[in-house]
Amino acid sequence: VKSDDGKIVDIFTQYTENVCLDSSGCYTFTINDSYGDGITTPFSLTVDGDVKLSNPGVNFASLNVRFGECAPTASPSAVPTIAPTPGPTRTPSIPCTANELDVLVSVTSDRYPAEITWMIQNDSGEIVKSDDGEIVDIFTQYTENVCLDSSGCYTFTINDSYGDGITTPFSLTVDGDVKLSNPGVNFASL
Repeated sequence: VKSDDGKIVDIFTQYTENVCLDSSGCYTFTINDSYGDGITTPFSLTVDGDVKLSNPGVNFASLNVRFGECAPTASPSAVPTIAPTPGPTRTPSIPCTANELDVLVSVTSDRYPAEITWMIQNDSGEIVKSDDGEIVDIFTQYTENVCLDSSGCYTFTINDSYGDGITTPFSLTVDGDVKLSNPGVNFASL
């Protein structure tokens, strides 16, 4: 319906677009960062005075949010009150060495685990680690430890195939530093 039409070209410049849309429609707003490291400056989508999406302050390649007269999503809107069941934990066969990154991926599935996938890719685009389709049980914590060559560059992507985000906790931790956790917004891919 509307895009930036390639008008975002100047650094540290605020761009504002006002659009009138049919109030009976359902829309998806998507913001992309082609490099995949997120946007360091403020941005927001406001609909009828209500902020629907703003910068979550995390690395991302794409964020989306649905708004308007949309059919309810199938996923629950609240975090479950039951404690997650510990799921399978796979650890490396040997501890990470000084030349390796100690990477921990932790994902607690929500009511729709089949929608959740994740992967780590190297800078050649090869998948070096993924969930391997093992996220199958609801409200279950899945953890994966992996040692990666510290001289490499990697991209972590977590997907929600339905596009309404994940309502339960997830995180990516590298050498003890949390690099990404659930920003609490609708997304198809972070």
